[in-house]
Amino acid sequence: MADNFPTAIGALDCTHVRIKRPSIHTDEYICRKGFTSFNVQATCTRYSMELFTSVDASWSGSVHDSKIWKNSDIYGILKKKPNVVLLGDEGYVISEWLMTPFRNPRTDEERSFNIDVIRKNE
Repeated sequence: MADNFPTAIGALDCTHVRIKRPSIHTDEYICRKGFTSFNVQATCTRYSMELFTSVDASWSGSVHDSKIWKNSDIYGILKKKPNVVLLGDEGYVISEWLMTPFRNPRTDEERSFNIDVIRKNE
């Protein structure tokens, strides 16, 4: 991460955590994978330190990763910090504060960039 993304301070991702089917608002908790869940977003430091810097488990499974990101405290904090980014996967939209892979890489440079983002985000 340090070599290819010197301004990257960490990584961001969401994951679905299975829950028992709630008795109310059931549809809100059904994720795109077809089961009931919370969609949990976490950020962590650079891979050499491997420390969580934020966790948000307040969203139902039907909520998209990008919505959680744009409503997160960490998004607001990074908007005020120039020249730093997080690395994310293709579930997010690239922004000043978030580097994501090219959806359909066309050149060797774009493919190489994607390999670097994915490798550093693992």
